Amino acid sequence: MSKRGFVPHISVVIPTFNLAHLIGRTIESLLAQQFQDWDLLVVDDASSDGTVDVVRGYCCHDGRIRLVVNERNLGLTCNWNRCLEMASGPLVEILQSDDLIDADYLARVSQFYSDHPLVGFVAASCRYIGPDDDLIHPGHPKPPRLYKAGDEAVTALLTGGWPHVSSIVVRRECYEELGKFDERIWHGPDGEMFTRLATQYDFYHFGDVHTSFRRHGGNMGVLNYLRDDYLSTDIYKKRACWSYLSPEGRRRLGIEDLDRYATRLGAVTALTGAAAMLAYGRSDLTHHYLGQAVRLDRRSLRAVKFWQVGLLSLLPFAGQWVMRSRLGVREVDQKLATKVRGSLQDLRHRTR
Repeated sequence: MSKRGFVPHISVVIPTFNLAHLIGRTIESLLAQQFQDWDLLVVDDASSDGTVDVVRGYCCHDGRIRLVVNERNLGLTCNWNRCLEMASGPLVEILQSDDLIDADYLARVSQFYSDHPLVGFVAASCRYIGPDDDLIHPGHPKPPRLYKAGDEAVTALLTGGWPHVSSIVVRRECYEELGKFDERIWHGPDGEMFTRLATQYDFYHFGDVHTSFRRHGGNMGVLNYLRDDYLSTDIYKKRACWSYLSPEGRRRLGIEDLDRYATRLGAVTALTGAAAMLAYGRSDLTHHYLGQAVRLDRRSLRAVKFWQVGLLSLLPFAGQWVMRSRLGVREVDQKLATKVRGSLQDLRHRTR
């Protein structure tokens, strides 16, 4: 890593798939940075919607921007790993192709690493915006803090929530030391990766809101539940993440049996899936996930959500309206869910 006082270069990588209508705004947020010592690599995963043409237009006007197009569709996690393989700078940011970063963010990141060259990764809070940049929620700022590697940092991630992936900037040598994203995790692989990094490296959270997470039909997490293997993958991921906490750290949180705890977390996920599928008009999957919740943890029968969703599912149209209102599902989201329902390729990319 660079010596103290030297402001390091940042390599930004954007893995993308079929987001021609949004990726331009993401790139523009990078071009607007106060800090200009960056390079951008866009890795397109065999898009079919004009994404490549949009990115090529930016490549022609700025030599810092490169485009790589995969010959075949790799899937989200494999494409993220390809981005890591090709990133060259000392600091790496994985910027999602529909998110935005504030104009001052990379300047703050690079200056922080100039003063603290051994910190493994940094992060920030995010606001939530809609497809047209409309503000949905201003976000949740928190006090800035440095978390020490090991149980302190791991516990912060597991109990406080993983930071917005597009805000996370990592020293490239940390990735080289601890490996790539786990390709068995096809949705949200960043949670496992950054928890793994926290076992060995300090991380700093700026606290303030510096990025924008864009909510739209293409990245709504509820679409995950359309895949048959979602729950099994989710339980595997949760077990992996909590395994990075020491046995003593788990006991302090009242966790005696890791496998049983991960299964119980899976039951909670199943109840969330039942509610989501009701909102999307999938009564078949609503009942499937209610059954899975009970199979994974019989205490689900005592959960208020279990009976709320179960009763609402008996009134399909009214129940769907209630859940759509509660979850903020819009007509465009409903149409997209119908469109991608049978498309495994789309679903492999519309999760994060």
